Amino acid sequence: MTPEQKSRIVIDKKLRASGWVLQDKKEFNPTAAAGAGKTYTAITAVYRLLKYVKVKRVLFLVDTRNLGLQAETEFIGYTPNDETRRFSESRPRLQKKGQR
Repeated sequence: MTPEQKSRIVIDKKLRASGWVLQDKKEFNPTAAAGAGKTYTAITAVYRLLKYVKVKRVLFLVDTRNLGLQAETEFIGYTPNDETRRFSESRPRLQKKGQR
């Protein structure tokens, strides 16, 4: 078993323990129509990883500048169901490419 496979098992266990229902990657449709909630779902996943799994960092990649700006706006405005503050208020400032 590779280190990546071992890590995947550990991460999946932690996600299930925090209430996630995991799907097989074959069921995921990244080309779903606009407005289907892909960015919102990704932001919710990032929030839950940071809060419940206690990961230190998450790399969020996009393939165009426009999608990056959209995602940044969504991150800043996202308010989790279990908090009264916005995600951006409860976490350190988002870092853009090349910043530390």
